[in-house]
Amino acid sequence: MRAVAVPVDGMICQVCAGNVKSALRRIQGVAHAEVSLEQRKVVIHYQDGKVSADQLTRAITELGYKAGVPTPLASQ
Repeated sequence: MRAVAVPVDGMICQVCAGNVKSALRRIQGVAHAEVSLEQRKVVIHYQDGKVSADQLTRAITELGYKAGVPTPLASQ
């Protein structure tokens, strides 16, 4: 299991945060997505080999938000 923190520009409300979380949770290989509206970031736990960090940021971008560079977190 891997985890990354991704900055997200454009999230301004709980609906935005919910949209990001829902989109990420629909991706096969994503175990958990925790969105922080206050910090404008999402922490994503995913199965390496089933999905890549690039695919995760692309999903955020496709919603109309600007996804920053993913920062790897300690492996789980």
